[in-house]
Amino acid sequence: MKIKALIYTAISCCVIFSFLPLACHKLIGLLSIMQIKTGIVSYVCAYYAFLRKRYRFWRVLDHELLHSIASLMSFKPTHKLHVDHTGGYVEHTGSGSLFISLSPYVIWRLPVSVAVFLVCVIQEIMWLKITLTVFGAALAYAAIAIFEEARPHQPDLREYGLLCSYCTIFAANILMIGVFAELIIHQQMGNFLKVGVRHFINYF
Repeated sequence: MKIKALIYTAISCCVIFSFLPLACHKLIGLLSIMQIKTGIVSYVCAYYAFLRKRYRFWRVLDHELLHSIASLMSFKPTHKLHVDHTGGYVEHTGSGSLFISLSPYVIWRLPVSVAVFLVCVIQEIMWLKITLTVFGAALAYAAIAIFEEARPHQPDLREYGLLCSYCTIFAANILMIGVFAELIIHQQMGNFLKVGVRHFINYF
């Protein structure tokens, strides 16, 4: 486990070093879109005004569903999923993995993924503006959820060690922000990954 954690940490650091400047540029591009800014500000205000204590169940459900989806993608189907207002857990076949443990701590939370899909398929201008606002709200939701859930006492993070977990979460979010930004702004995602890989090759 320690050797695996060191390898994952090294890979994550390479990703951070290669993709962080490009991801920041993409994020600035996203935040320059008025509808996305409106969605972010609206959600943050609503969350701290009245949502914070009222939607814990749905956030736990989102968290555990991401564990379940990750286990299914790893060919380890879930055979039990429990969610209530105090927390939840997932039981799946086989052993765990870093991907399954940390999947809820990445910006691809379900509302964000659905919003990105809708932005990519909707062409009518009025509905596109509404969907971009929804994406901004979903992005704010995911950022707050990850910040509040990724605490040192979280068992998901302790499985591979805090250093490995935090490096992996940071690297994965850098990649997903860049990919989502490119999908929304340019309707493609390959260029972001190609440029990041080119940066890595040039540096090393």
